[in-house]
Amino acid sequence: AVVSTQSTGKFRTSCHKKYKESLEQYVKSYLGTPLDKINLFFEGVKQKLSSGVRHHEIGFYSEFSKQKLKALISDYSIKEVKKGLESVMKKIEKHFTKEQNLFTVACLTMQAEFIKQVEGHEDLMKQCYPDAGLKFSFTVAQIHAVFDGKSPRH
Repeated sequence: AVVSTQSTGKFRTSCHKKYKESLEQYVKSYLGTPLDKINLFFEGVKQKLSSGVRHHEIGFYSEFSKQKLKALISDYSIKEVKKGLESVMKKIEKHFTKEQNLFTVACLTMQAEFIKQVEGHEDLMKQCYPDAGLKFSFTVAQIHAVFDGKSPRH
């Protein structure tokens, strides 16, 4: 029996979609720990925003005050973030054999997701606390350096 190219293409597309979704879910399930307190803080901010609170009003809620965010940010130096990311990478490395390229794929996906989270948090900081000058003490370039030091790409 001849399998049509069209149905094979649909099957490949479906498999690729499931693969990407599974990889994304896997990475997200392990990625939460390096920025856990910050992630919880901004999940709360997002909930307030979705309930109708305006960006400039967020800081008036005690649980989302500028001081509280500033204290949280100070807990996340590049040293702490690096330690958290390395710990997560050691955990996921155990799930893959040396012959598989999946560890590299997982690292690259984790790097992209982590940077996406950081940039999303920074955007919310700019929108909700525009005059506060709040930002992380680490840069995206430093995050790339952490992953480049651990990913077996080289």
